[in-house]
Amino acid sequence: MNTIKYLILSLFLVSGLALNAQTRMFEKPVKVPTGKVSIPATGTVAAIRLFVAIPDTLTLGYIPAESGNEAFKLITAGKNNRWLDTLVESRYGSSFSPGGKRLLWVIRDLSITTDLDARVAFTRLRAEVFSSAGIKQYHQLLQVDTVLAAPLTDKSYATCVTNVLDELYNLSTGHIINPDSRLSVSNAYSEDTVNIMARERPTMAILLDSKIQAGVYSSFSEFTRNNPSVKGTLWATPDTSRSSGYVKVFSMGEDSIPVQHTNIWGVCFGRNELYKYENGLLIPIEKAGDGFVLSRYQEPSIRKNQAVYWERIASYGWPGDSNPFDRKHSITYKQVKATAGQQPIATRVDMRTGELTF
Repeated sequence: MNTIKYLILSLFLVSGLALNAQTRMFEKPVKVPTGKVSIPATGTVAAIRLFVAIPDTLTLGYIPAESGNEAFKLITAGKNNRWLDTLVESRYGSSFSPGGKRLLWVIRDLSITTDLDARVAFTRLRAEVFSSAGIKQYHQLLQVDTVLAAPLTDKSYATCVTNVLDELYNLSTGHIINPDSRLSVSNAYSEDTVNIMARERPTMAILLDSKIQAGVYSSFSEFTRNNPSVKGTLWATPDTSRSSGYVKVFSMGEDSIPVQHTNIWGVCFGRNELYKYENGLLIPIEKAGDGFVLSRYQEPSIRKNQAVYWERIASYGWPGDSNPFDRKHSITYKQVKATAGQQPIATRVDMRTGELTF
């Protein structure tokens, strides 16, 4: 009972450990090429118009440093919000033919990460492509959700961007020649309608509410509704049979009998202490823009979740290992097949599925 009382009370204490657990964050500019590239005309594409549905078009992702606890935020050099439009026009404009199809590219996601040692770069692209089906009508041509991996030999993250856009261009032209019969009969959309769909913002309560409710979220659906199924007095104890960061989560049940919880998507202990729960592991996360990112990849001076409670648990169960933002606590993105030790690092929550992604 003393252990329980100690951990509950620690929720309301200000920990000096947080100041010692900071992970420095630096910006790394990525200079995306804008010079014209000569691509032979195929007669399939007349023009490409972009609708960028990414809230922050200047941020390309987050990567860990090759060593130490530092991290980098990849940003586009020059901070031009229309850099993607410029890149597409300069790279593919020479291939446009008047008799081809007009394409609309809706870019939903474009992000980069690396493995922990920055040897391999991973670029994710999620997009929808619409093709002209008349003077003012478009049909959906294809949907893309892909991850490209490449050795990071020259540290050129700009190449990551051009490679994944080339993939989208090649898929687009390929589907013009051989359209997917399931999509070719899809509904017709005007260009304005596609633009409106691209600009729609999430309406989840967890993104709109100013306060995240304390409690245990048994599912991602509960989390999106900001409505945990378990509320009241919560606490966690270190699972010392496992490594640092693994815990057992309890709440006070009827007749003051502790109840352990294992069916957990996430847990909030209050005061911005929000965690994604992965098989017993507590991973600090926080709201940023239209989603949630791992707190390790936020600038320490503005980080909302300093993981004070995590540190208290760790200092009690694993003395000497109480930094939740240490590189050894990095989480890998498991949906990509990669060589052991070279898996991509997860940096945020996929707000469609609740899984960790980048």
